[in-house]
This record gives sequence, C-alpha cells and structure tokens, in this order.
Amino acid sequence: LLRQAIGAYQAAIEECLTAADPTREILDRSERAIVGMAIDTLLASFRTPLEVINRAGGITTFLNPEYRCGVQTPWTLLNRMLVGRGFMPGQMVVIGARPSMGKTALACQIADCAATNGTGVAFFTLEMPDHAILLRMAAARAQVDSLKVTQGLATPFETQCLSEAFTDLTDGDACRLWIDDSTGCTVPAMRAALRRLSAKHPI
Repeated sequence: LLRQAIGAYQAAIEECLTAADPTREILDRSERAIVGMAIDTLLASFRTPLEVINRAGGITTFLNPEYRCGVQTPWTLLNRMLVGRGFMPGQMVVIGARPSMGKTALACQIADCAATNGTGVAFFTLEMPDHAILLRMAAARAQVDSLKVTQGLATPFETQCLSEAFTDLTDGDACRLWIDDSTGCTVPAMRAALRRLSAKHPI
C-alpha cells in the first residue's frame, strides 16, 4: 500500500512539474488516486455476517462450547471466568497489579501451563534475564520458594524436586517454550522475532 502511495505521489509530482493539464485537473486526479487507496483499505476490513461465520469455522463454532476452548491457565476458577474457558486467538490480555504482587509469577505459570499442554509459547522478558524466568517457572512447578533457592536455603528434598522440574522444562517435546531476554526489545523487534520463530515452530 505504501509502495502504491509512493507511485501515486511521484506521478502527481511529475504532473505538477510538467503542468501539461490545468492545475485543477492535476490536483483532482492526485486526490482521487490517494482517496481511492484509502477507500480500498477501509473496504477490505469489513465482512458480512456470513463471511464472519465462515471465517470462524461455521455456526457450530458459536453454538458448541467445545469449539471455543482457548489456551487454558493452571487455575480452573479463572478458566471458568474467561470467554472460551481460556485465552482465545486474537485476544490481548493485560495482567495489572501493584509492584511485587506476583504479575511475573502469574505470567510464568500461565506460560508454563500452556507450553506443557502443547501450545508453543514465546516469552519476552524485559525486567529479568532468561535464567531468572526459568528458575521461577521451575520453582512454581516444584512448589519451592525461589527465594530459598537463590539464598541457598533449599532442603535436599526441595532441591530434588527443583531438579526434576528443570528436567521437565528442558524436554523440548513436553514443554514448547522459547524465552527472549533481549534488552531494549521493541514491538517491531518482537514482531520480527515472532515471525522467525513461527516459521519453524507453531506458537
């Protein structure tokens, strides 16, 4: 679309420089070309009810709850409150709370649950390195306080449980998880990284 716009503007510039036609005609042609592109883009985003239904997979998708089952969280009560009993395609879900209330821990457990149940998960972290995120996920799986682990206060039993959790997380077939801790990661950079990852793995 931008290439088309560049072409239209270049044509308008050439017409203005040559001035072969009256000014009003040149401006009118240029305006029609640009407005036409904008209208085409606008019309492309509209769909009829039949198109919406067909795109969703038919009427049964709306009538049968089994067809609307999203990516589930580890918590049954939360799943019941969500449309589709989980996170649905196309949704943007924001986890909000005051500092140190467990937002990252919540996100880690949701990502771990989804990745373990067969959904490919790309996890971007800007606030802590990838090994800290992995430790949080393993600690949550093992039901061990990650603070005790970092302080060297974990018991032998807790250490064993944590080791088993790490083994499960590193099994590429059982846990489909990819973590990116690139510093200063922007939205375009995330989009590019996701495009590269999704070319190799369904996420």
